Order: sequence, then structure tokens, then C-alpha cells
Amino acid sequence: ITDKLTGLMWPKNGIIGFEETNGGGLIAQPNYTNTTTNLNILNLVDALTAVANMNTAPIKLCGYSDWRLPNIVELKSLVNYGIANPSNWLMYGSGTSGSPMCSGACFSNVQDYYWSSSTWATAQPLEWVVSFILSSVDSDSKSSDHSVWPVRGGL
Repeated sequence: ITDKLTGLMWPKNGIIGFEETNGGGLIAQPNYTNTTTNLNILNLVDALTAVANMNTAPIKLCGYSDWRLPNIVELKSLVNYGIANPSNWLMYGSGTSGSPMCSGACFSNVQDYYWSSSTWATAQPLEWVVSFILSSVDSDSKSSDHSVWPVRGGL
């Protein structure tokens, strides 16, 4: 899905399968139709490697090979701070669950915390993450596990 405000392109599915089995290690060809949450939850080093693998995989997501981890500003651009649960808003357009109201442009499988590529400047072992359930921006250890939502492009 391309954001017309930022020019960024995001995968519609918020949980790409970067592992074949939970804890089984990264796979060379990600599963773009994955619906199993824990196959997308990685530490930061594995998240960066998973996106790099995605760019060199035989089957490219939307035909592109320039996906990357979003920086904190790009990731925050998806949060609707006027809605109690931004993940539901991204998936259903109405801020509630149920039938999508976004005319086919809705995201699917949006999770809570996602990695950004931005390091928290005051404490190098920490990285910025965004919660799409709490509408919050937090920092966490790079060894923690969070979801991965790659992005490409920009203005």
C-alpha cells in the first residue's frame, strides 16, 4: 500500500513470514502471505537480516528489491493518534473491528510493536519501537523480539 502523503510503500500484510517455524531461523524466501504472528517476531539483528534476505529472495515482494526497516519518523507516520487503537484503524478504517471500511486499501494482520531502524541516541543498546495498539513510541533492547514491517520509497 502506498501512502500518498509520504510516498512510502508498505506491505499490506503486517506479518511477513521470515521464519519457517517459530525459532527455526531465518529463511531465504520469506512467506508474504503468512498469517502466523510468531514467524515475524525477531530481534533487531535478525530483523535487519530478514529484510536483506527479502531483497535477495527469488520472489520479490511487489517486484521490488529495495525494502528496508523504516526509521522512527516513517513508522510513526502510520499511527492515527486520534484513535484508541491504531492497529484496528489501519485494518478496518473505522477504529473498530469488523468489516473493512477502507475500500480495499486496508492493511491486514497489524501487530502491536514494530522495530524501527532508529537507535535511541542516549543509550546505544536501545532501539526505537512503535506500538500500534497503545499509540506509543518506546525504546527497547536490540535483543528483544518485535514484529518487522519493511518499507520502501519516500519523498
